[in-house]
Amino acid sequence: MFSGKSKEKPVEESAGASDDELGPMTQIDVPNTFQGWCSLISRVLAPAEELSPFKLGQIQKLIGDINADAGLFVAPGFVMGQIVFLIAFTIYLVVGIIALVADFGAAEDSCAADSWVWIFVLLALAIPTGLGFVMGLVKTGLNMANLKKRFGWDVPPALLSFPGPVLYVVLGVLGIMLWVNMTDACASSYAGSYFLLFIIFKIQVIMFGIAAIFGAITTFSQTVVFINNMNPEDPDLTALKKTLNEAEESLQAAERDYVSGAEQIVSKLKKQVADAERERDDAKAQLKKEEEFGEQFSFGEMSSLIVKHLSPVEELSPFKLGQVQELIGQIHKETGDLVAPYFAVAIVFFLLLFCAYLAGAIVALVLDFAAMDAACAADSWVWLYVLLAVVIPTSLGFVMGVVKAALIAADLKERVGWEIPPVALALPGPILYIVLGVLGIVLWVTMDASCKSYYTSNAGLLFIVFKVQVVLMAIASVFGIITCVAQASVLFAQLSEGREAEEETADIKSA
Repeated sequence: MFSGKSKEKPVEESAGASDDELGPMTQIDVPNTFQGWCSLISRVLAPAEELSPFKLGQIQKLIGDINADAGLFVAPGFVMGQIVFLIAFTIYLVVGIIALVADFGAAEDSCAADSWVWIFVLLALAIPTGLGFVMGLVKTGLNMANLKKRFGWDVPPALLSFPGPVLYVVLGVLGIMLWVNMTDACASSYAGSYFLLFIIFKIQVIMFGIAAIFGAITTFSQTVVFINNMNPEDPDLTALKKTLNEAEESLQAAERDYVSGAEQIVSKLKKQVADAERERDDAKAQLKKEEEFGEQFSFGEMSSLIVKHLSPVEELSPFKLGQVQELIGQIHKETGDLVAPYFAVAIVFFLLLFCAYLAGAIVALVLDFAAMDAACAADSWVWLYVLLAVVIPTSLGFVMGVVKAALIAADLKERVGWEIPPVALALPGPILYIVLGVLGIVLWVTMDASCKSYYTSNAGLLFIVFKVQVVLMAIASVFGIITCVAQASVLFAQLSEGREAEEETADIKSA
């Protein structure tokens, strides 16, 4: 009744599996990815790492316990770090022992009572290594005892991770205090007589400072794992509950879709159509609004508005660019709108320069007040000319600005039917600038060399302001002539339009 094939026994995963020829055997899961190999190497090196203050293997294991994917991702970097740190720690351990033996005299040195260099190196070598060895034996014993399987509870890993970090913090703080409080004489003595021991001391202080950081990270991670283990859940039961909840949600969703049916679909379609129509209407309204706005308020018109509002402020300056632009716009509107942006930029620029010039001129008048009584003052009039060029144009500009503002507020054309021609308000400024410009040029040209040398040496700032004023007034004269010509053109055009209107009215009455 038995067939020729025997039944194969399943391979056991426990350490109790055995073979007749090879003896006891243990089955090991071989990783099939690079990250898996790195994680396995990290776990294998972890016990040997107990002797080192840098517990990179424990940190990688804890990261894997918190998040398996993250643990596999960082495993290669941690494995390389483990190998490098273990090699470096071995070299440091050997050199530290050699330094203790070679520089044994430092234990009885005069500085030993205060700096404790030799005893600190001994403690930093012996205690962490001994503690790591003891904790390794304890963990191995706990793994062999398998308390969780036998008694249902286990020693939390956080309790086993606390001694190391606390020790590293104590040694790190102690080393830093010894290093900081060490006198220069003791430091020179150790550097000269016990160089290797002093180097190992500095390395240990730095190393235990870094080890304290790693210890804090390890303790924090162990605490997170410990808190997570306080409420353990059965993974199979959790997965089953999740599947059941998803099935119930799918059933409820199917019931809702069945009840809604075609009515829900039609409602969605109607809503989509309504949304599309509303978006179309909004787009049309926006397009129409933009077109109307573009027709009513262009960039050129905005620049013209800026020029118009800055014109009253520009009355204080000799450069009446705003008036020139307004006159160009009155002669030809398209040309006025075309040049308005450039005039707007120029107005702001010239106003800033005028403010700087005005402040410099006032400072020069105050600092170089003695130039008013100089020997050259009777012929050159430099100080007096600077005063006149500052006070008269500014005062005239302020007065004309007040007059224009009052005329705008009075609105004579609306109330009386006539208004003061703009040319009457534009003539005083240009005439003044022409007079001051010609006067300044005459004073500058007729000034002799001795007076120029005096002003350059004793009133340099005043002389510079004088030259600037002459140039400004000359340029302002040119702008004033342009303004007068433009105003005359506008006046002529207005008179021509008035005559034509009167002739048309007379023809209509005669007919």
